[in-house]
Amino acid sequence: MPSCPACGRSVAVARAACLYCGTALAPDPGAPSQLSRPTGAADEPSRLLLLLDLAATPLDVLAEALALSRYEAALHARRGGLHLVRAAGAGEAEAEAARLRSGGAAPFVVPEAEVRAAPVPCLAGE
Repeated sequence: MPSCPACGRSVAVARAACLYCGTALAPDPGAPSQLSRPTGAADEPSRLLLLLDLAATPLDVLAEALALSRYEAALHARRGGLHLVRAAGAGEAEAEAARLRSGGAAPFVVPEAEVRAAPVPCLAGE
């Protein structure tokens, strides 16, 4: 465990300053940066998110689609809004969407990158 150069006490690796004496600590060159992406993350294919509108989906269809009891489906429907069914690769998401459509549901298939995009600022209705 690293120690503070001024007071000699053990320090946490992620801290910028010593907790005990306040001396600035040099960053550990071997530690990964908090802002860096994990290796291989850029190579991962984009996933698709499969969403259901809970209020617009009939109760029996919702219970079948989410493999819930009718009571639990009613609780979901009462909550309303969009429900994330699954995040998967393109092939799996399209197959799951086809299964839901055949059961009577109307799923939304949204690219994950679109959901994670930075929000667009809006001021006073502009």
